[in-house]
Amino acid sequence: AGAVDDVVAALVAAHPYEEPVYDVIARRGEAGFVGRVGTPKGLDTVDALAETVSSELGGVVRVAGDGPVGTVAVVPGSGADFMRAARRAGADVIVTGDVRHHAAREAVESGLAVIDPGHIATERPGVRRLYAAVARAVPAVMDLT
Repeated sequence: AGAVDDVVAALVAAHPYEEPVYDVIARRGEAGFVGRVGTPKGLDTVDALAETVSSELGGVVRVAGDGPVGTVAVVPGSGADFMRAARRAGADVIVTGDVRHHAAREAVESGLAVIDPGHIATERPGVRRLYAAVARAVPAVMDLT
């Protein structure tokens, strides 16, 4: 439900004069990966990457796992649901927020280290860019900071 209900409501609102025809197709299995995967330069351990993430995002990070880093997955917000997809994408570590203890343990057991700087900290950089883009397109947008 949730997002599906929103889409159906928007569809009905867009066609109030007729009964719209639509199909809702349930997807089974894991959702697609919405993050980014890359290779960090000069950050070859989980600890070094965690220190950089903490410094860049300005806060405390929680870390589970250790070892060398070749590939990093980054998922803004609460990305624990994407840890398996990150591992399949070849990531050695995932940077995301809101990772619960058991999910972090499961990730580490699968070979994926976890760096969790928190939900808001992982979204803040994207929100700043989104605000800048909207402000350029719509100059009357107010700064709510």
